[in-house]
Amino acid sequence: MKNRIFILLISFIGFIENIHSQAFDKGNINIDLDMGGSAYGVMVTSKVELGTIKLTDTDVDATAAGVFRIGAEYGLSKRFGLGIKLGSSNHVIAKDDKDTVKSITTKDFAFLINFHMLNAERNDLFLTLGVGFVYGDWEYQENPGIFLDEIEGSGGYLCFGLTDRIFFSDHIGILFSLQYAAYNYKGLEPELSAPGKAIVGNLAYKWTLDYELKGVYLGTGLAVKF
Repeated sequence: MKNRIFILLISFIGFIENIHSQAFDKGNINIDLDMGGSAYGVMVTSKVELGTIKLTDTDVDATAAGVFRIGAEYGLSKRFGLGIKLGSSNHVIAKDDKDTVKSITTKDFAFLINFHMLNAERNDLFLTLGVGFVYGDWEYQENPGIFLDEIEGSGGYLCFGLTDRIFFSDHIGILFSLQYAAYNYKGLEPELSAPGKAIVGNLAYKWTLDYELKGVYLGTGLAVKF
């Protein structure tokens, strides 16, 4: 009988210690720094209005980007956390476009809700759903034959994915992230270059662009827990 009580006591102590050594818990604050790459399918819809004439054209393309992100999460419970994320992307310019496009950069911000599926001593595997907004800036080369100067504006942002934090100690670890991301810009108004404005002159027109980007992000980085 005494042996059984001793075994139950040891088991109970081990159980309590395991709870306190979980990789994610209520009240935890996690800081994530990660970088990686994204690949997107792109659909661009151009709408031009000249008086009563309306022209619409849709083009489908693909792009890739290098991404840096920083995020923070607060543990609401042992399973759920709320967080924020800020990302910065520098898009790859295709060889055929380098004569006209100077750079494409974006900044995005999202509110996150995380569901922690696996919460072991050193492993924190969770699903992420994020909703926010994105700001994009397309800059064009300064060339007399180029009629665009810049396109900039904001849009909606949605992401969903899987992240795994693997801790080497109580506070420091590494993370791996795989996410689906979608960006939606509506009604962007291109800024014409000086040659473009000279050609258009006083002609009354309206030109807007809609951008839709959908793709995946794969990255790794540093996980810090407080």
